[in-house]
Amino acid sequence: MSTLERPLAYFKEHQSQFAKEHHGKFVLIHEEFVDGFFEVELEAYTVAKKKYAAGSFLIRPCLSSEEETTQMFHSRVAI
Repeated sequence: MSTLERPLAYFKEHQSQFAKEHHGKFVLIHEEFVDGFFEVELEAYTVAKKKYAAGSFLIRPCLSSEEETTQMFHSRVAI
């Protein structure tokens, strides 16, 4: 199980509630614990960086699933 599976599952389970109550803010989640809601993503990251190891926290915008957008990038660079 990857480090982010639990916080991501927790976020998806509560996404509609977060979008309704904190629309447009950024939520900081560590494991299955909400550490706060922030106006600016950088503020959430600064708090998380001081408390948690890299890759052990999740920062997501509080948007409904219909508002989310997915971006996919492709590269022709050979490795």
